[in-house]
Amino acid sequence: MEKAKKIRYAAVFTALELALYFIVFHCIPLVKPTAGTKLFLALLSAAAGLVFSAFVGKTEERLAKYRKKAFISAIILCALYASLASFAQRFFFEGYSRMHLSLAGIVCCTLAVLWFVPVITLLLWLLERLSPSGGEDTKSGRKFFFACFGVYAIWQGIVLMAFRPGGFPPDSVSQLFQAIGYERIYDWHPALHTLYFRLIMKLTGNRTVFINAVQMLAFAALTAGFASFFVKKGLKKLWALTGGLVFLMLPNNVLSEISAVKDFPYAMSLLWATLCLVKLAADIKEGSSLSNLAQLAVATFLIFGFRHNGVIPAAFILILLVVLTVKFFGRLRYRLLLTALAAAAMMIIYKGPVFAIFKVAPNTASPYTTMLCAVGSCVNQGLPLSEESVEILESVIPLEDWGKYYSRYEGHDKYNWGRGEDATFNTEHITAKMAFRVYLEALFKYPDVVIKDRLDGMDIMWDVHCPNDSFNEKSFDTIYFMPYSEVFFNVDGMEEKGWNQYAVPSKLADAYRESKSFGIYSGLDMLTWRTGAYLIFMLAVLIYICANGKKRLLWAAIPLGGNIFGLLFLLYHQSFRYVYALQPMIIALALAAVLIKPECVKKESLKP
Repeated sequence: MEKAKKIRYAAVFTALELALYFIVFHCIPLVKPTAGTKLFLALLSAAAGLVFSAFVGKTEERLAKYRKKAFISAIILCALYASLASFAQRFFFEGYSRMHLSLAGIVCCTLAVLWFVPVITLLLWLLERLSPSGGEDTKSGRKFFFACFGVYAIWQGIVLMAFRPGGFPPDSVSQLFQAIGYERIYDWHPALHTLYFRLIMKLTGNRTVFINAVQMLAFAALTAGFASFFVKKGLKKLWALTGGLVFLMLPNNVLSEISAVKDFPYAMSLLWATLCLVKLAADIKEGSSLSNLAQLAVATFLIFGFRHNGVIPAAFILILLVVLTVKFFGRLRYRLLLTALAAAAMMIIYKGPVFAIFKVAPNTASPYTTMLCAVGSCVNQGLPLSEESVEILESVIPLEDWGKYYSRYEGHDKYNWGRGEDATFNTEHITAKMAFRVYLEALFKYPDVVIKDRLDGMDIMWDVHCPNDSFNEKSFDTIYFMPYSEVFFNVDGMEEKGWNQYAVPSKLADAYRESKSFGIYSGLDMLTWRTGAYLIFMLAVLIYICANGKKRLLWAAIPLGGNIFGLLFLLYHQSFRYVYALQPMIIALALAAVLIKPECVKKESLKP
């Protein structure tokens, strides 16, 4: 009878999940997954239905802990977010209109929530299945690290030769001129990245290929560091070595690391800080060692230095270190506080004496530009504002231009460069008081318009797939050749890859470039060039962490959380490089959550 009941549950819930799948992904015109994606979703639905039947029927012990009300609520909230991330843009935010409700959208999202609940349960079941049982931590040693690094470095060399000398968009070429002294270093692009260019150029005789070579080797070392750590936590060496190599071979990683833009070293810095915090959470003695805390201080400084919005995740890390110092002072004493002070000192020295030595021109762009663009969305809708707000807006550009050139996916780009060569967009004089005066008025008068502007601006981060009227700048893997680029590059013998873009002929590089052609309704595009699905997975990982007594691992999620928080308020352009860091950080957090056993984060008391 028990077996018959189990079969009955499995049949009913699998049939219901497949029925929901068919309605949501086959019967709604705005939802258009490719044939391959439909097949994957069908298999996913069948597996989710089977696992959910075991969850409801209480026949799967691994899922027993998730039957508590708190975790059931968390699963439902995760499913709600997943539904909105999959369909809200299509039904509620499409076009240059105000946020609005749609009966079809409400029905679709409701059905999608019901479909996602078993899918989230399946993800939790998979995390439970992957989690090792019993056993002690093993020693990986430096030999394994260097073995991994050697293998990864060989692959990185192959990639570099295929794409040589790497990707240099116009901004990077401008930085090259600053690096060799033809122009003054300007902090529009973070000066730390330009100073990195200068150091490499000085050491190599202006050979630009080494700029990418260094960052690619650093990425290989970071990946080897994770592989070595995971082996220490019980992962088999062959799996760790192979997994790291496959990770480096993924097109989103290859086409990101080959580009000489600030976003990739910024992503590595976030990932480095994540590794340091994982070590601290997993083993207090090892994690609070001088070596690990010194690395954390340097990584935090680099997060701050490689992107202007890096100040937010860097601040999150500093606050975490201060809170942990206060909370666990008896065990940790002043170690974490000194780490925070060391990172802060590097930031102060960088912005002070270093800027003075290299005569760095400050960044004059207003940090409140995104707020002004949100008000521009109200002008675009023809919504009235107060005279004071209009006066502030017109101090930048004419009011009609705020409406005419508003772009929900490009932020200030059209205001800055789309209004003609002689047009200016100067926000240097905009103070915090002026920006908040305009923004808060628009927010309280027209909350749906302002919130929609923010959701549109950061669409590439939360939306599972790219809207039809949007775009995604996926990589900068070629040389953008302008009249002054010949100082650094010789394009003779190179292939033209588009508007003023050149690259060395290479079958391997062209094969990777083909990955940029995945259709927007393809699951491959969603998993390679967007982060919406990763955020859904991240929520499932956080539920898993809390349910398994590993809450100290939430420390390691602080760089990730800080970066997401910053993007919520500042992201405006649909370029993958801005959100790339989320993918490796979420993967790293998930692997740490699975491999680190509950007893490992409990065995050491944080009390004296």
